Amino acid sequence: MNCSMKVIATFILLTLVSFPAVSDAETLRAGYFMHPPHHYKTDKGVVRGATVAYFSMVAQKMGFDIEWVGPLPFSRMLAMLKRGELEIYPHAIRNPEWEEFLYFPDQHYHYAQPVLAVKKNSPLDKVETINDIRSYKIDWHKNIPASPFIKNNTRHLKLYIIPNQKKIWEMFLLRVVKGYSDGAHDLNAFTLRFVANRLGIEDKIKIIELPDSPVEVVVAISKKYPRGKQLMESYNRVQRSMQFDHEDYIKLINSEFF
Repeated sequence: MNCSMKVIATFILLTLVSFPAVSDAETLRAGYFMHPPHHYKTDKGVVRGATVAYFSMVAQKMGFDIEWVGPLPFSRMLAMLKRGELEIYPHAIRNPEWEEFLYFPDQHYHYAQPVLAVKKNSPLDKVETINDIRSYKIDWHKNIPASPFIKNNTRHLKLYIIPNQKKIWEMFLLRVVKGYSDGAHDLNAFTLRFVANRLGIEDKIKIIELPDSPVEVVVAISKKYPRGKQLMESYNRVQRSMQFDHEDYIKLINSEFF
């Protein structure tokens, strides 16, 4: 079965399974920040994105309702997960520093490739070693871990750490286009391209993969949630039964572009 048919079959299966009545379903709070096309709020106040679509399917099959809490500053979202004010972060990475307060699942549902966005007319076409971007001025997001390649080579770069703000991805790209920075970093290949498309500047930038291994993206559950372990076991069972994988997630990503 091809990826498109798998996604469609999953939707059909979900409509055929009997779920608890909405009034009986527990509501879980899922945190998110502005990270299109994965999870974001539109100008009309609608929460959407590929991660939102994926986890909404999962939650329905698990018999839970979801309250999407955000968009939040990333550091505040982590603090809320630590305090148990959020139960779910559905677009996490397996950061060892988060294991103290988050449960991670058996499998990922998506993997992300760290990238650099540069001007279209930049002579840079690929990055194999730090020598390719030595002394580059690169913008990055405060409180979000940089990719290992960037983190391990900070002494060779001019890394500008920018505090969270509402339009941070837009600002990254505009700084690149105007020549204020040499590149904008992200942990996935879609956000900067998506935002550039919305800004109408997709023809002024190019996205270059960094020499990092792909990063697993997973659903994480707060350890402050009293039934966190049981919830994670339930999630593992549902994910296995859905057979939802990276290629299926890319279909959801593509639907956000068109």
